[in-house]
Amino acid sequence: MKKQPTYKISLTFALLLFTIPLIYAVFCKVNGYIILPRMFIFYSVISLIAFSVASIFVFVKAIPGGIKVMFTFLILSATVFSCLWLNGIGGHVKFEVYEGLKEIKNYNENLEGHLSAFVKEVETDDYGKFEDISHYYYRSTGIFCQLSTTTIVKYSDGNFKNAVENVNSENSWCTEAVVEDDPVPVFSFEGFDFRLTVCDNDYPKAMYFIGMNDETNEIAYVFFEDWDLDSVWDFTDLLDSYCGWRYIIKDREKNK
Repeated sequence: MKKQPTYKISLTFALLLFTIPLIYAVFCKVNGYIILPRMFIFYSVISLIAFSVASIFVFVKAIPGGIKVMFTFLILSATVFSCLWLNGIGGHVKFEVYEGLKEIKNYNENLEGHLSAFVKEVETDDYGKFEDISHYYYRSTGIFCQLSTTTIVKYSDGNFKNAVENVNSENSWCTEAVVEDDPVPVFSFEGFDFRLTVCDNDYPKAMYFIGMNDETNEIAYVFFEDWDLDSVWDFTDLLDSYCGWRYIIKDREKNK
């Protein structure tokens, strides 16, 4: 028996659901982002569940052809929208750059608009004698909300050594995994050697990293919060995807 055009259209909509994890991987590859294994698996599972639901409308003969097309299209659209929302695409990412003391002063004066007690003033006097400073504000509000601030301070050779000594004397570091199955929070990313400062019971929902780059004489101070986060898959993924470093990297490359 020849298949109706509406059957072929609805089947096409249903099969397109399986392209979602592939599109995610290609999107990350093209834009230079890290492909998160957990996100790829999550999108694959969501696509499979959505396909199972869509299959009811595709393969049940009693359902009229027009209904098949309409509902499989709605399932495809809802799944794509949900995945985009979860990934922070579509106007749900806020990224701001403040270069130099003048712009950071302006940032400090307008903190009321950021709506988070976690976001503090950038205390530029705390960093000693430096040559340059940049501050980055990142907020992603998909299904979950991640917020991060990163301050990168650049020093001369002599002042960098003094700053490193001060950082090491003023902070205690996590040298083991904070909770079972989480990785050790000592890692390298984009030239910086990062360590997690000793944290309280808020981990992993709130964290404070400090990274040092011996080649560029820079120290990066990273604050992060996500009150829905229960574990960490990989800290480089965390910085890249949840702390906005994919945007910081682009901004730094643009200003080289």
